[in-house]
Amino acid sequence: MLKAHFLAYVHDVNTIDKLDIKRYKTSDTIFILGSGSSINNISDKQWDLISKNDSLGLNFWIIHDFISTFYCYEEPNSSGDRKNIFYDILNKKKDLLSERPFIIKDLLPSKISFDRIPEELKKNIYLSFDFDIPAKGDDAVMMKYLWVLKSLGRLRYTGKIRCIYSITASLSYAVFFSLFMGYKKVVFCGIDLSDSLYFYEEKEDYYKNKGIIVPKSMQNPGVHSTEARSHKKIPISHVLKAIYDLVSKENDIELYVAQNVGKLSKYFKVFF
Repeated sequence: MLKAHFLAYVHDVNTIDKLDIKRYKTSDTIFILGSGSSINNISDKQWDLISKNDSLGLNFWIIHDFISTFYCYEEPNSSGDRKNIFYDILNKKKDLLSERPFIIKDLLPSKISFDRIPEELKKNIYLSFDFDIPAKGDDAVMMKYLWVLKSLGRLRYTGKIRCIYSITASLSYAVFFSLFMGYKKVVFCGIDLSDSLYFYEEKEDYYKNKGIIVPKSMQNPGVHSTEARSHKKIPISHVLKAIYDLVSKENDIELYVAQNVGKLSKYFKVFF
């Protein structure tokens, strides 16, 4: 938390506790926009409904034509020129995105390229207070942390965002963000997990014709890396189900998948 305040002061940006919920929250439903290829199957009629509600675009969502209500990203690593591509797109789209809040998570002073963020966006940059729950690959440890946080009243809407938690991947962070913003319906779009093809890879020529170079995937073919269990990581579908089971009734919140696609459709209702 001190790190975020220090960086915000030095670079003249905001911290997440300054995000005005009443100003930006316009609906009880939020669509979480990931980069899975199923995004390309969303119909115009469905996009129209999404546009009438709030949305949160994750990481390379800035490539997509649809402008979300919020954006959230962590600094891309330099592998395959991903960092340069990200900031090139951000600068190309700075006028379109200038009024949208950008939340930066996973802060490391040596990592965030503040000098590459367009000046037009800086007034709406919010540095996150985030805590990565150290569950590693142990479901029981994860549940102990979640139960403690719940007993302390940290897993409910209070009208102000403080610390946002994360387990395994940015998607869990997005769910906690939605909870703390007071949303009642959270709809996952483009969170496929069963494969690792991204929407912009499938339509690379389309974006190239618009002057946007898309990044090379860091994923191996097949199941997305966030869905693979290891001694360091719990599959993200298990994480989301655990969070839902623990907080849904008390907070009157429902999780959905936009389409009957991927691992999450086993656990959550289909929205469209």
